[in-house]
Amino acid sequence: MRFARVLCLFSALAVAPFQIKAQTFTVIHVHLPFNVIAGSQTLSPGDYIIRPVFSTSDVFAVYGDNGMKLETVLSAVPMEKAHPSDKTDLLVRRDGNEYVIDQMWIEGSDTGYQFVSPELVRSREQERQSPKP
Repeated sequence: MRFARVLCLFSALAVAPFQIKAQTFTVIHVHLPFNVIAGSQTLSPGDYIIRPVFSTSDVFAVYGDNGMKLETVLSAVPMEKAHPSDKTDLLVRRDGNEYVIDQMWIEGSDTGYQFVSPELVRSREQERQSPKP
């Protein structure tokens, strides 16, 4: 699987700060330079905000238009790694000619999130893996 690093998401001067408390956060600002599949939507290039949905650790809302327009909701599975991340990263993977949001790691936390692949992507993966006659 090939991963493309979208960008380092934070700059203390450029975006609103986020808080990490007990491996949680309140908001992540991200700029997508190309179309990316997120949940059931294809997000156009631009600026987005990712926020956890209240009282859950595995559902996230993606907002566009300066955080006002709900674009999609993403389900995720928490993952851990041996050492805390040194920066916040949103990772995408290439699926044919498209990019799909895949993982998110939070600076200072050893917990990250593996996003559940959309149905369309899962069906294409199954098709590629099935034996050909």
